[in-house]
Amino acid sequence: MKKVRLSRVALMMILAFGQPALAGDRFQASLNFLMGYPQNDFRQNVDRTFYGMSGEFFYNLPRSPLSIGVSLEYLNYGSETRIEPFSPDIPDVLVDVTTRNSIFSSAAVLRLSPVAGFFRPYVEAFMGFNYLFTYTSVNDDGDWSEDIATTTNLDDWGFTFGAGAGALFRTLDIRSQGGLSLFSLFIEIGVRYYEGGTAVYLREGSMHRDHGAHGHEPMISDTDLLKTQLGIVFRF
Repeated sequence: MKKVRLSRVALMMILAFGQPALAGDRFQASLNFLMGYPQNDFRQNVDRTFYGMSGEFFYNLPRSPLSIGVSLEYLNYGSETRIEPFSPDIPDVLVDVTTRNSIFSSAAVLRLSPVAGFFRPYVEAFMGFNYLFTYTSVNDDGDWSEDIATTTNLDDWGFTFGAGAGALFRTLDIRSQGGLSLFSLFIEIGVRYYEGGTAVYLREGSMHRDHGAHGHEPMISDTDLLKTQLGIVFRF
């Protein structure tokens, strides 16, 4: 009930302050820092905070508070690194062997938001897919070295959809001599809830090795996620 009331308040604010988009303020691109929190069965299997980045692009429909866009996200939910000899015949050369558990998400987004003002709240709905994958890479013993070899240990796809809310706060506005907005910079804060489909995936500790052989113990569940984001937005 509380979530419904908050959504109604946000919707009323957006409709009250919404104005037709101006030329020079029709497109939006953003870069965000993400934190993800697994929910329900997903949390039972992977009880930790995810970290990552996202990039988004929106187009504001003419004479409307509606925007359509696309969101691309990457989250890491665990990694393991060990040092191994390059080969049994070259034990005096050491390499880093790193296994990473990751999620790549892509979604189409429909957003409702005012297109004028210092403070611009929004509500949104989206649908897309999650790509969960675990891969192992080998590189030189060093922080900035290139990978020598990489292999994907396990991957799977899952459908996702959900809703979110947030706000933009303008920090800079560049205008032409005639007063037309050429470029604006905003700070964005937001939260999204993702209903994730069932997928097979690995977590930290799922990989095991014994005398040169390796195997893994996959997990399977829905992949529901709550994500928070903080980033910078460019409107032009």
